[in-house]
Amino acid sequence: MKRYTEFARSMGCSWTQSSSSEYIDIHERLLPYQRVLEFFEEVESEYEVLRYCNGANEKGRWIFQIYSIEFINELAGLLNIFQSTRKPRGIVLEVMSGDGKLMQFLKPLVKSEVIATDARKGSYGIAYPKWVKNLDAIEAVSTYRPDVVVMAWEPFYSSVGLEIAETGYPMIWIGDRGHSAVHSGLFEKSYIKMNSKYALGRHDSFVTRQFETDIYLFNWSSAQ
Repeated sequence: MKRYTEFARSMGCSWTQSSSSEYIDIHERLLPYQRVLEFFEEVESEYEVLRYCNGANEKGRWIFQIYSIEFINELAGLLNIFQSTRKPRGIVLEVMSGDGKLMQFLKPLVKSEVIATDARKGSYGIAYPKWVKNLDAIEAVSTYRPDVVVMAWEPFYSSVGLEIAETGYPMIWIGDRGHSAVHSGLFEKSYIKMNSKYALGRHDSFVTRQFETDIYLFNWSSAQ
């Protein structure tokens, strides 16, 4: 990988960096999974993944879950299969949405109304689009009474995921158990681990292929 990168740069044709020599925003548009792996292999080998994900990229974007075409298709398929059992179809609600990229990518593929919300209390300097509604997670669930809640990268000390799971709402929880809601007791509840081939996160190792990020389903069997 490093030999390829050095060659590409010597030819002035590396796709991983912008004209200003910053690493590109990997979420500017959806890329194939193998392309995303290639990108983060380079970042890990020659820079630092966490530094990149903490805004040191062309658009200054904070990144927790790393998206690819395959990951978004997998998640959309899961939602569509679940929603096909709901008559009428209700709302797919994302809480703690950040800049809303996940729902932006999912919306064209999900056959239900999709709403993104965030309390906007973080210290990350995130640029929130107007369509990400300013609501905290519990208030959003109470307001919209969704068919399913989506939560990606719950904060380290948060217990909000557990609170939502205890309400009985079906929930898709995405993240790394070692770095999200680690003391909440959420995983003492029953869950389904999807063993996703395409789930990638900011703490994974792309060089050694050690991936701890996954998709987890709560209150799922009762929902179906």
